[in-house]
Amino acid sequence: MEAKGSTCSVCARSKPAVVYCVDCGDLLCALHCEAHRETKKTEEHKAIELGVFEPVLRAEQKSLNKLIQERKGAIEAQAREADQSIEQAFAALLRCFDVRKSILLNRVQDIQRQSIEELNLQEKLSRELRPMDSCSGLQSRLKDLFDNKRPLVDLVLNSQEQGDSIQNLEIDLKELETLIIQVPITS
Repeated sequence: MEAKGSTCSVCARSKPAVVYCVDCGDLLCALHCEAHRETKKTEEHKAIELGVFEPVLRAEQKSLNKLIQERKGAIEAQAREADQSIEQAFAALLRCFDVRKSILLNRVQDIQRQSIEELNLQEKLSRELRPMDSCSGLQSRLKDLFDNKRPLVDLVLNSQEQGDSIQNLEIDLKELETLIIQVPITS
């Protein structure tokens, strides 16, 4: 009995198949079925007529399709779980990057603050050292005072005009007293 649309898998001319060899998995025409039974390698093979085999084949096909669908469903579920795990891992990685970014930004801000503080301190020291630089000017003014006999009030006024602090004036006055003591009095 021939099956509709089934052809011999061994024939070069595609003759209609009449049996299925369970051991080889080949569909065979009548000529190749006879040769299959007479060949030493295949004489023990079990060949089933297609009329009997097709209902079994259809049942096996249904069973295989069901199994394939079950496996496909299981694989899709595993793929969804894997996708969720990847998304969670990626979200955790992004959070980690955010934390590291925050730490680095804080460090940069700390360094900027320290730099600004250092610059402010340098500026403050520079402002405080300027009057010290003007001490040489004060010494020359003191010498000028004694040489030209200008009053002490001019010294104080000049110091205030040049922005000397009260503390610096006090230091200058102490130096002036020392100088006055050292200057010989001539009458």
